[in-house]
Amino acid sequence: MIRRALVTITILLATAACGCDQCGKKTGTTELTRMISADVPAVLLLPNLATSIGDFDALMKKFSVGPAATVLNQAKIMTTKQLGFDPLDLKGWQAAGINPALGMAVGIDPARPLFVVGLSDAKVFAAEIQKRMKEIAAADLVTETEVDSVAITTLSAKVGERTVPQLHYAFVGNLALL
Repeated sequence: MIRRALVTITILLATAACGCDQCGKKTGTTELTRMISADVPAVLLLPNLATSIGDFDALMKKFSVGPAATVLNQAKIMTTKQLGFDPLDLKGWQAAGINPALGMAVGIDPARPLFVVGLSDAKVFAAEIQKRMKEIAAADLVTETEVDSVAITTLSAKVGERTVPQLHYAFVGNLALL
């Protein structure tokens, strides 16, 4: 289920990025991209999430009928369910502790997908992630480990007698890595 959500979000973000007006402009994306390994096959970079949300909203309006509308609407419904808010509502992102001006990067690698997002409030973001993962994946077990002086939080779910990790996240400066 988490993989399906990651794929859906990646498709939504890739579609939104097609209209990104940041191409060729100097932006502060170095922090986002330095968190992604150089051997990742592809990276989707949204230097300003607010701009990308506006672009995607315009795209949805442009393709409001026909087969594209069906795909876009289903993707939006699925993403809304996963996020717990409308992905086209900037206030939803902000309420989750995300700073849209800091952007988002997605490392597209089926074996190890990675999201990097800029934050305005790490505590609010952590609480929101834990709440959403409990709701969508029954991941209510929270553990924390330290690797190279970075605290990594793991959200896990009980499956029978086993504990199965569902999501790992960490904070580096004002960025969250998932």
